Amino acid sequence: MGIIRSITALIIGLGVGVIGHEMGFIPGFTELAGLNRESDDADTADFVDFEESLYVSADWADPDNDCQDTRTEMMLAFGLDVVTTEDKCTVLSGTWRDNFTGRTITDPNDVTIVHVVPLFETHYSGAYGWDSERRKAYANHFQPSEAIALMRPKVPLNSTVLIAANDPRAGLGITDWLPEDPQIACDYAQRWVTVKGVWGLNINAPEQDQVEKLLRRCAS
Repeated sequence: MGIIRSITALIIGLGVGVIGHEMGFIPGFTELAGLNRESDDADTADFVDFEESLYVSADWADPDNDCQDTRTEMMLAFGLDVVTTEDKCTVLSGTWRDNFTGRTITDPNDVTIVHVVPLFETHYSGAYGWDSERRKAYANHFQPSEAIALMRPKVPLNSTVLIAANDPRAGLGITDWLPEDPQIACDYAQRWVTVKGVWGLNINAPEQDQVEKLLRRCAS
């Protein structure tokens, strides 16, 4: 039996706030189930074409209305030596880890918040059937908390968003693009299936094959 068949326990754990390891293979992460298989239901009544505005507006959301949008809160939660304006609304300096390359970002203007699963891929993996509230929640999900602060500058495994200098994927899925660094590629694969599993998104056969291959390599 291949690696793909049961990640259910991990997904349930993540759903109640258990945070997996940032890097390195997760103990017990031997199979990948709980992930929906992609079906031919894109022509059903609830299907809508993809538009980025269905998930994010021109600016990142500020769900708690504290003047810190998702981008700013990510920078505060997962940066080191972060300095802000007196009202804490704007980040002036700090250092951040690029989750695609491992490099250090020192200019806050260079920080880009990217989605683990690109929104285009998310949409056609089943999110087209979500309501507006769930789409917005997905697009801004990273659970800032004291527990996460203890991990800084590591972004928790079930976050739908990451920090990078830019998004080199151009919307490509995991079968067409991977980080160059093998260890970061392992982390990316874990994040990909975790996000898809937690949010009930579909995974197709090429994804299954790619992830199975990656996680076998990561476990060796």
